[in-house]
Amino acid sequence: SNAAAPKGWPPELRYLTRLEWAKDVPAELVRFYTTKPALAQSMSGDSSSSSMRDQIPVVTLPQNRRPLVRIVKVTDPSHPAVGQRSLHALATIGPGTHILTYIGIVRPEASASTTSDYIINLGHGLSIDAEIAGNEARFFNDYRGIGVRPNARFEVFRDAASGVVGMGVVSTCKIAKGQEVLVSYGKGFWKGRSTD
Repeated sequence: SNAAAPKGWPPELRYLTRLEWAKDVPAELVRFYTTKPALAQSMSGDSSSSSMRDQIPVVTLPQNRRPLVRIVKVTDPSHPAVGQRSLHALATIGPGTHILTYIGIVRPEASASTTSDYIINLGHGLSIDAEIAGNEARFFNDYRGIGVRPNARFEVFRDAASGVVGMGVVSTCKIAKGQEVLVSYGKGFWKGRSTD
């Protein structure tokens, strides 16, 4: 159901408010990514996973915060994503602000879609794919052809309240109201689309 979907959400896509886990993700990885560290360690009795876990920054996400961005249909013919969607700041966003968490379906990279442009690496051989289901974060565009540099970046984090690991989109500088929020998809994304 798309009841919680924001204005501008495409009706053909499922709107998600949390990560969805594919059935072929190993149970121990689901536990690692969805359980608070102390509980996960005591469940598995494995101290080796705690050293990996300690490397993930813990972030306290604001609760019930108003959205920071809105979905905009791209109509400018000079924009690389013309005819698609983009995300723009609803108000000024300060540097270092967690804008959104990238939501989609978590799958092992071995069973990832070969046609999706909405896949991001989560770590441990897992990726998040927002091709058919996700949230607003699927509409962050790459800065190339739009801005001089990105004004936001992808950052793995662990939610302090729930213990769940996610992929955040965090501002790298002040973003003015109305400005498009832009990230870097990375060289690998563009290399895979090279025609030569």
